[in-house]
Amino acid sequence: MAGSLGAVIDDLASERRELVAVNPPDDDEPLDEVLDYFERFDVSGMTRISDSALPDGTLLVTDGDRCLGAADLSDLHAYLFDPGVSPGGTPEAPADWPATETDAGETGADEAGANGTGGGWSADEPAANADDPRRLTDATLTGVQQFLARLDNRVYTVSGEPATPMVGVSRHIEQRALAARGATVHAGFQSLSRLRDQRQTLDTYRTLAERGTEVNLYGVHDWDPPRIDGVSVYADEEGAVSDYWFVVVDSDEYGGGALVAREDEPDVYTGFWTFRPSLVADVVDVVEGAVQPELTRVDG
Repeated sequence: MAGSLGAVIDDLASERRELVAVNPPDDDEPLDEVLDYFERFDVSGMTRISDSALPDGTLLVTDGDRCLGAADLSDLHAYLFDPGVSPGGTPEAPADWPATETDAGETGADEAGANGTGGGWSADEPAANADDPRRLTDATLTGVQQFLARLDNRVYTVSGEPATPMVGVSRHIEQRALAARGATVHAGFQSLSRLRDQRQTLDTYRTLAERGTEVNLYGVHDWDPPRIDGVSVYADEEGAVSDYWFVVVDSDEYGGGALVAREDEPDVYTGFWTFRPSLVADVVDVVEGAVQPELTRVDG
């Protein structure tokens, strides 16, 4: 197990993954968007092949020698980019889940950006509808997530680009906490003042606490959040987490999830996201065993 959040990121950087697009569709745009998205994950190579013996429109992930997973390109594109697709395995938004403001230029992606961990549940997103043909079935969702499990721990770098896919991952991790009812969440924002400036982000975690989740928030001590039952606040007086933003869910029921990013330069972030239980457990161990002891609890 790595001894710090930075060490966890650095340890993953050496793993190798390659993508292979099999019999891609004539319309290159969805494939190009998916490949462009995965470029940030330090994928070693991307190849396109045509083979009549293989299924059309399929994306493979390999370690250079073995095929580790496969996914239908259209399903994968919908999961990553289409906010109107409601995954069959994702819990519907509860009535008390905070909506994302969209007026006055405040969107979920802009608010979370590269230094927040979600923007609440967007009021603009269509409600889940089992008859919607765009809805991903449970079987399809499982297949996509199994594919992503082979890539989800890849180290990525983002710089001044739209954060929508990463915000989607953050929301999915938060939804796992909501579904688990009894999970533990660790969320770091670099600075606690981001919770003041991003009101619905704090409302999201307030709602999780009200629904039985143990919530722990972290950041440089430049603001004192209001006291909320079920929410512990850890203030950074020495800059230990000033370069990191993260959201981690520890849940035996749903397997948990983690997103960790480090700001290497202004607005340039390197990190990873994962749903792999062993890696999630490593991140939880680092946060609880190495990060928390260095900070000061200020909520009680």
